[in-house]
Amino acid sequence: MTGSGSTATAGGPPAEAAQARARHDFRLLWAGQSVSLVGDRVMVVALPLLAVSTLGASAAQAALLPFAHYASWLLLALPAGAVVDRLPRRTTAIVCDCVQAVVFAVVAGLIWLDALAFPVLLGLVFVSGSAVVFFQVAYTSYLPRLVVDRADLARGNARLFLSESLARTAGPMLAGPLIGLLGAAVAVALNCGSLVVSVLTLLGIRHRERPAAARDRGRGWLRRDVRHGLSFVARHPLLEPVFLCGSVYVLFLSVVETVLVLYCRDVLRLEPGAIGLVVGSAALGLPLGNLASRRASDRLGLPRTLVLGAAVSATGLALMPMAGALGSAVGLVAGSIVHGAGEGLFNPAALTLRQIVTPDALLGRVNAVQRFAIWGALPLGSLLAAAITALSGLPAALWVGGTGTVLCLVPLLRRGIMRALRDPAHPAHLVAPASPQPTRRISMEYAPGIAGYIDRFNRVMPPDFYQRPVEEQRRLYEGLTDEFPYDLPPGITITDEDLDAEDGRRLRVRVYRPHAPSGRGAVCFIRGGGFVLGSLSTHHVVIAELAAKTGLTAFALDYRVAPEDPFPAGLEDCYASVCALAASAARRELDPDRIVVAGDSSGANMAVAISMMCRDRRGPDLAGQALINPVLDLTRWRHGGEDVPLLSGGEMEFFTRCYCPTPGDEAHPYVSPLVGGKFHDLPPAYIMGAELDSLSVDGERYAAALRAQGVPVEQVSEPGIVHAALRARAMSPNVAAAWDRFCAATARLAERSGAPHAAS
Repeated sequence: MTGSGSTATAGGPPAEAAQARARHDFRLLWAGQSVSLVGDRVMVVALPLLAVSTLGASAAQAALLPFAHYASWLLLALPAGAVVDRLPRRTTAIVCDCVQAVVFAVVAGLIWLDALAFPVLLGLVFVSGSAVVFFQVAYTSYLPRLVVDRADLARGNARLFLSESLARTAGPMLAGPLIGLLGAAVAVALNCGSLVVSVLTLLGIRHRERPAAARDRGRGWLRRDVRHGLSFVARHPLLEPVFLCGSVYVLFLSVVETVLVLYCRDVLRLEPGAIGLVVGSAALGLPLGNLASRRASDRLGLPRTLVLGAAVSATGLALMPMAGALGSAVGLVAGSIVHGAGEGLFNPAALTLRQIVTPDALLGRVNAVQRFAIWGALPLGSLLAAAITALSGLPAALWVGGTGTVLCLVPLLRRGIMRALRDPAHPAHLVAPASPQPTRRISMEYAPGIAGYIDRFNRVMPPDFYQRPVEEQRRLYEGLTDEFPYDLPPGITITDEDLDAEDGRRLRVRVYRPHAPSGRGAVCFIRGGGFVLGSLSTHHVVIAELAAKTGLTAFALDYRVAPEDPFPAGLEDCYASVCALAASAARRELDPDRIVVAGDSSGANMAVAISMMCRDRRGPDLAGQALINPVLDLTRWRHGGEDVPLLSGGEMEFFTRCYCPTPGDEAHPYVSPLVGGKFHDLPPAYIMGAELDSLSVDGERYAAALRAQGVPVEQVSEPGIVHAALRARAMSPNVAAAWDRFCAATARLAERSGAPHAAS
C-alpha cells in the first residue's frame, strides 16, 4: 500500500510443472489417508470387542472407549487450533501419526504379553484421540497449501471425503474377520502399520511450507488466539451460518443414531441382520454425495451446494420416523441412504468453503472451532435422546430427531448464504470456487527504471518500516516526496477548503481547478497509504497532474486515519465529502452527475466502497471509478501473506490490523468488497493494475464481478510495474505511459452522466 517491501523478484517453475507437483503431492496425501482411515474404522469396532473379549470388560466399560476417544475433542479442539496455526502443518500431522502409531504398537505389545489392563487401554485411547485432534486440525488446514487452483481444492476435498465414506463401510466389515482370523493383537498391529503408511506418504510430499511469521508468545497468547478464532467465525457472514447449521444438524442426528438400534429391535422387531442394514445404509449414500459434490459446486456454487446438501440430508432423516410409523424397514433404509447422500454433498463443500474464505494463518483455529461445534453437539444429542425416550418412548425420540434436523436450515439460510442465493453477483470465489482459474503468465522482469526506483525507495523507507512507531512511519512516508520531487504543472489554481457535512462535521479538501477546464466534470481522489499514512501533501503533485491532464476539477479528500480512527471513520469522511461536493456542484459550475471517484491502493479501496455506499444510501450518482492497484480483500492479509517488490505481507498485516482492529471487520463489504459486496448498479470503472503487485488479482476479480453485472469496465495490468510506482513516472517511461492512460480513462469516465440508482 505504501510501496515498501522486498526487492527480490519472484520466480519459479512454469505453472504446468507446479500443478503436476501439487497433484503428485495430493495423491500421496490421499493414498496415505485412505489407508489410515480404514485402520481407524477397524479400531472403532475392534477396541470395544477387544475390551470385552480379551480384557473381560463389561459392556458399560467398553462404551467408555469411544468416550475417551472423543472427549479429547471437547477438551483440546480449540487450543489445538491455536497451536497448529503456529506450527508447520505437515510436520504436525507427521508427529501426530507417529504418536498414534506408538500408542497402538504399545497396545499390540501389551496384548501379546497378556499384560494389558482396561484402565491402561482407556488411557492410551485418550492419548491417541488427543493426537487425532491435532492431526485432523493440521491435515484439513494443510490441503490448501498443496493445491494450485481451487478446482483442485474442491476436487481434493471430494476425494478425501469419498475415502472416508468408503472407510466407514469397509472398516467395520473388515474388523470382525481380522480379529477372528488373526487375533486382536495382529488387528491392532495392522492399524499401527496403516499409520506408518500415512507417515511415509506425508514424508514423501515434496511441498515445503514457508516458516510461520513470528508471533507474540507473551502471557495469555493461547487464550487470545482461541478467542480470535471464535470471533472470526462468529462475525463471518458465511462461516457462522454453516457452523450453526452443522451443530443443529448433528444435535438431532445424534438423537436418531442413539435410539435407532433400539427402535429397530424393540418397536419394529427386526432381526440383527436387518438392523445392521438399516444402521449402515447411510454409508451407501455418502459416496454418492461425495462423487456429486464437486460437480454440484462447479455448477451451483458452494452456498447453493451447501443448502442443497442440508435439505437432502434433513429430508432423508425426516422420512425415517414416517417410514417407521408405517412399519417399513425398506423406508428406513431409503431415508438413511438419502440422508447419507445429502451429508456426502454437504461436507466437502463446507470444508472447501472454510479453506477458501479463511486466512491461511487462521485456518487451524477455524477448523478447530468447526470440530468443537460438531463434536460438542454429539453428547448433547445423546442426553436429549435419553430424556425423550424416558419421557415419551423410542418413537417420540425418533420423530424429534428425524424432523428436528430440518431446523438446521433455519440458521443456514441467513447472512452471506442467503445473500449468495439471492444475488447472482456474489463474488465468484465464494459462489463458484471450483471453476478453473486461468494461469497468468508474467514476464517477472522490471520495466526500465523500476529497479533503480526500488533501491531509492527502500533507502528512504526501509522494508521493515511498519515495525517502527506510527509517527516515525509517517515521517518516512512524507520523506518520499523529497526523494522523488516533481514540479507542479502550470495552469492549475490550488485552494484548501472546508466542507460542511450533513452531521455538522467540518471536512477538509484541496481543490485543483484547471484554468481552462475541459468540461463540467470532476474527480475526487483518495490517497493511498494503508489507511494509516499520508496527507494532502504526499499526493499533492500527482493530483495536480491529474487535473492538468484530464481538464477536470480535482478534489483531494482528507480523512481521519488509523489506528487512531479505524474503520469506518476515514471512509465516512470521504463519503460525506463526496456528498457535500455533489450538493455544491452547481455553485462550483460543475455537473453533479459527472463526478468520478478515484484512488490508489487503500484509497482505491475506499473509492470502491464509496461507489457502493452511494448506491446503497441513494447518494450521488457517480460517473465512474478510476482505480490504481486497489486492495479489495483484506481478509487474506489478517496474518501476513506474500512478499513482492515494494509491498510485503508484514506491512499488509499491519495496515489491516490498524484499519480493522476488531476481528471480523476485515470481512465487511465496505472493507473487503470481494468477500461480501454486491456489484449491481455501480458506475463504470477503469482499473490500473501492476504486473508485479500482489494486489493485481484483486483488480482482476473486481473487473470480472463488474462485467458479470453488465457494468462497463476496463482493466489493465501494466507489465514490469510494481506497487506504488507512480513516483517513478519520471524514471520509467512505462510508468509515465501508464499514468497518461489512467488520466485519459478518468477523463472519459467523467464524460458519462451517472445513472440513477436502481432500488437495492
